Amino acid sequence: MKFKNSTNLTLIIFWYVFAVTEVALFLYGFFPVKSKTYNNVIHPPSHINNVSLNSSHYYQPEVSRVILIVIDALRRDFVSEKYMPYLHSSVQEERGCILTTRAESPTVTMPRIKAMTTGSVPQFIDIILNFASSEITEDSILHQANNAGKKMVFYGDDTWLKLYPNMFLRSEGTTSFFVSDYTEVDNNVTRHVSKELSNKDWDILFLHYLGLDHIGHIYGPFNPLIETKLKEMDSIIEQIHTSINTDDKTVIVVCGDHGMRDSGGHGGSSKEETLVPLAFLGLACTSSDSEVSAQIDIAPTLAALMGLSLPIDSVGRVLPELLVSYSVHRHLYVRHYNALNLIQKDPTTYLEIFKDVFALHEQFLRNGIVSLSDIVMQYDKKLVEISEILIKSSSTQNISFLYLSCSALCIILLAVMMPAKQYQYYWLSIYFITLILIITVLAYPDHYIFSQISKFYCIVPISICLYTLPNLIVLLREFAAFPILFFLIGGSVVRIISFASTSSIEEEHQTWYFLWGSLTILGVYEEMNAKSSWDRIIVWILLFAGLRVFRHWNYVGKWAGLSDVGDWLNIQDNWMSLAAVFLIGLLGVACYCSTIHKNDKTISLLSIFTILVIFWYRTELQYNNQSVVPANIATTFILFISSISYLRHRNVVKTLLLVWILWSSLLMRSHNIMLIPVCVAASKMLRKLCSSVKCLTLMHIWLAMVLFHCQGFCNSLASIDISPGYVGLSDYSPLLTSFQV
Repeated sequence: MKFKNSTNLTLIIFWYVFAVTEVALFLYGFFPVKSKTYNNVIHPPSHINNVSLNSSHYYQPEVSRVILIVIDALRRDFVSEKYMPYLHSSVQEERGCILTTRAESPTVTMPRIKAMTTGSVPQFIDIILNFASSEITEDSILHQANNAGKKMVFYGDDTWLKLYPNMFLRSEGTTSFFVSDYTEVDNNVTRHVSKELSNKDWDILFLHYLGLDHIGHIYGPFNPLIETKLKEMDSIIEQIHTSINTDDKTVIVVCGDHGMRDSGGHGGSSKEETLVPLAFLGLACTSSDSEVSAQIDIAPTLAALMGLSLPIDSVGRVLPELLVSYSVHRHLYVRHYNALNLIQKDPTTYLEIFKDVFALHEQFLRNGIVSLSDIVMQYDKKLVEISEILIKSSSTQNISFLYLSCSALCIILLAVMMPAKQYQYYWLSIYFITLILIITVLAYPDHYIFSQISKFYCIVPISICLYTLPNLIVLLREFAAFPILFFLIGGSVVRIISFASTSSIEEEHQTWYFLWGSLTILGVYEEMNAKSSWDRIIVWILLFAGLRVFRHWNYVGKWAGLSDVGDWLNIQDNWMSLAAVFLIGLLGVACYCSTIHKNDKTISLLSIFTILVIFWYRTELQYNNQSVVPANIATTFILFISSISYLRHRNVVKTLLLVWILWSSLLMRSHNIMLIPVCVAASKMLRKLCSSVKCLTLMHIWLAMVLFHCQGFCNSLASIDISPGYVGLSDYSPLLTSFQV
């Protein structure tokens, strides 16, 4: 690109800097960082108001050993007579109990382990840390157990070993990211069970099974493999339960770290992903089907059962359903201790809330004439109230910065679309001032002045818009002559504004489907109004019809659990239809690859051969889930073709395009390969309809977003398909897996 003068270059550099700042601003607002930790552990109290208590008498271990079995992606409805008959019958026969717990979003493994062990609410930044788990420095039940001299043993997901290094007497980890393996990953855990049950040198045994989660990622929750895996887990629970001595006070805890949505995967906030079971065997307790407790309640509950100090960062409550065998005084003592642990998060506010119930508790200890049910009811009510307040306050985004970032994004869009002749020096000056203001607020967010400014965060973008109003009016007048471009810009601005609504973010696909449908209808209207040729009108109609068909290819958002075209094609009885769709998609890919270098027959033949290998790989995949050889052959040919393409033609764009087409065909699910030729055909159609660079750019952005959602992806983490990351791999490789995903 050649610059006529230094001003253009300065403006371009400035906009790049401004865009990077806008992204940083959004991330700062969206990913709240926990700013406060509590240094002093609240030990079991020795008095209630003016009444002295013997803490060692009231707060003593109810169980001597704990076996915690975490079954990754265990949904609440999976614990049924059909899938897990032994666990289900044990609860029905009152040999244990089962509760329903809610795992807060994000429903991915590392944050959920953190919630179960610390009792605190993980932040959204933990989504990123899930892929590079580091040691947990917050207080947890493991730290308290270690301080009390308890010995712990662990087998399963190696995330635990990264979060709690040097904490276990014995351990062996299995990788949680190699989702193609759902057999050996669990066998490597189970093979240690019999030996550990005979050992008497541990107090807590952790078992984390991954196979169920891996099946869910690949096949979804309704595949026959799910039932087989759940019955395997049930037999392991039976083996452990029948082998322990009921006299040694060993309790078995079975839970899921998160659930699994109906279309497979997890990470979102649907009830299938957030509602998980919490079962106890070997302990007197009561089941509850009506109430839903929080997953963060697990840490303080286990701590209380083992007579450990409650984790200092815990905002959960000790579950009353597990205190059935406690005497009245011990029951109230545990509730009082739980209240003190919550109060220390904000003594000024929360002490006043518990003041009345503490007085009733003291009076009960003195003369016993106060109604026990009243004290219990008030304790429970206030513990739930404070816990919910602390949960909500732990995951609050900074709305001010989110608003500023969205405003900056609108400004960038308008500036990029503005004709060059409309650029004036005051554009640069006003945005430079804005940039300095944003950076300063970021650097000193707690300063009194900026904390006051943040209350009026809307003033900045409004002031900028008013200041640049003359240029905006000129811009709108020019765009008014081009309705398609005007609609594209207006729709893009509306989409940015909709970021202020969480429901719009979660259901973003509906916005893009609506915008694309409206664009095609407007295109038909404009062509008919201009009395254009029928071929242009037909192109717009085809773009509209394509949307109507492929929006049903993969449902996303709140419709993800409904049956779509992809689900129907992947039913075993419909394999011929899937094969036909797959072959049509590959044929379209082959035709397009042969046109990228029209006169180079070698590259065309190699591309066709690679496509045949991909077909071989997909065929093998039906019988062998870890079909590595054909995938590696296809990958080798893709790299070989890219090298020849670049060396012969020195065209980076065409080389990258060829690699992208072939690699996507290898990695995408069979029924989605049809979308590749559809994307190419739609792009060619758009180039025939519009010659404006700005118009074409926006239309292709819209097309990309529409096809992104048609593949079954959305803003929910649960829609991320990680199975392509393991194509051609026989073992987990962080770099290659991340690249392919």
